[in-house]
Amino acid sequence: MTDLDMHWVEGREALEPCLDAWWALAERCGADIYMSPGWLLSWWDHFGAGHRLLCLMAEAPDGHLAGILPFMIETVWAGPVPVRVARLAGTDPHCVLFRLAVEETLLPPMMNRALADLLCDKGADLVSFTPASERGPLVDVVRAALPPDILLIDRPAGTHTVFDLPDSFDAYLAGLSKKRRGQFRRDLRKLQADHGLQTALTHPGAAQIDDFISFHNRQWQKTGKGGHFCDWPGSAAFYRDLAERLQSEGSVWIDHQDGSAGPLAAQFGLVSGQSCHWRLPARATEPEFDRLSVGTVGLILMIERLIGVGVTRIEAGGGAYDYKLVYGGESVLVHRMIITRPGRAQRKTAVLMAWARALHLGYYRAWFCRAAPRLRRWLPLPHWPLWKSWIKSRV
Repeated sequence: MTDLDMHWVEGREALEPCLDAWWALAERCGADIYMSPGWLLSWWDHFGAGHRLLCLMAEAPDGHLAGILPFMIETVWAGPVPVRVARLAGTDPHCVLFRLAVEETLLPPMMNRALADLLCDKGADLVSFTPASERGPLVDVVRAALPPDILLIDRPAGTHTVFDLPDSFDAYLAGLSKKRRGQFRRDLRKLQADHGLQTALTHPGAAQIDDFISFHNRQWQKTGKGGHFCDWPGSAAFYRDLAERLQSEGSVWIDHQDGSAGPLAAQFGLVSGQSCHWRLPARATEPEFDRLSVGTVGLILMIERLIGVGVTRIEAGGGAYDYKLVYGGESVLVHRMIITRPGRAQRKTAVLMAWARALHLGYYRAWFCRAAPRLRRWLPLPHWPLWKSWIKSRV
């Protein structure tokens, strides 16, 4: 597209006149919810302090908004060393992107302009796109759009699970093994007959989010862990606000299975375009429900509903969980993608990456994931949230 007007808009207030056009662009492009103004405004209200918001806008000659790349810059301390880190605004280590709010042909030139400006004019020492999935656009477009004299660090950073859904639920079931298909049907009949299982979809408000949080926390705290809403500071208040903001859009889903004695399973997801980002499950943990695989039944019933509304892909979170892979998921490589400049910025990036690795090994893996849950078996230790220094270091 010729005569494209690309320019930067800075600050939340400056975005207000663009919100309707941004919503329309996101819908037209089938963008992930993370690239919608509703997500960004909620995220900014809760976590935006200390960040600088910068959005690269692309307007076509006729004036319509053809692309928006929102970024944020914050100072992350690697010990005594301050590092200016740019990321896509409103994203965190859980946000894997499949589609951006950019018309497809414009993504390479917009990314080229964004990287050059962020590193040379806007003061960033590095730009991080971690986690970048091989199923999303970022890996290829960042490699292709790299400006001259700019360095790319591109390394494997684990996997995440993706479900590519067929056109019908019958086709999905046919793709499972005969054993798994039969087990699902038997468990479903048993749950319906003995426990009165009924399934429903809710576009939650704040009260329904609180119910899900309590359900999710009960499951995890029985294992000595806190659960997502205890681990990630501010997440409960954020999701309450997001649910209220987006309730009329129908983007926030709780697909739940309830029995005669209370909730049995629930799946919390974010649906936009043809993609669902399955954020969190919750399930009853009594031995009878474990035996009947109530969590797996809930997953398959969610898949049935998503297929019914035309969703073609589920992003199911980091790691390779056996039950997800057995029931149709695929393990997909995730990249750590960091862009920086030679010289001082490159050295600061190296310091931050070393600091991040030390925090991850010493604090997160050794203490948070291993030692603390074991100690809680014997001592009444509280469930502390994750250190903000560890969260900020995840580049």
